[in-house]
Amino acid sequence: MEEALLGIREVSKHFGGVYAVNGVSLDIKSGSIWGLVGPNGSGKTTLFNTVFGIHRPDEGAIYFNGNCISNLAPHQIYALGLVNAFQIPRLFSKLTVLDNMLVAARGHQGD
Repeated sequence: MEEALLGIREVSKHFGGVYAVNGVSLDIKSGSIWGLVGPNGSGKTTLFNTVFGIHRPDEGAIYFNGNCISNLAPHQIYALGLVNAFQIPRLFSKLTVLDNMLVAARGHQGD
């Protein structure tokens, strides 16, 4: 079985007594396309912020390329090649959507 590029294992994040994310698990394989859909307040942004190191998970673990990244700082996660694209699809209007995404990944030196 192919190992997940991004693995989320029983991740929970709470703020006080409010669970924004509760026991989320999923695997994202290399080359796959995913969407995360839900109503306002359902934890989408909190999950992304936890994956990208802005928040630390209160429970569970996050793996990228088989390595645990749960306790890494955002810049360390970025350096590994895990980057996000914001909801503004064309931040630089003279660039294509692809070129805008490449700008986001510009600092990553990988293969």
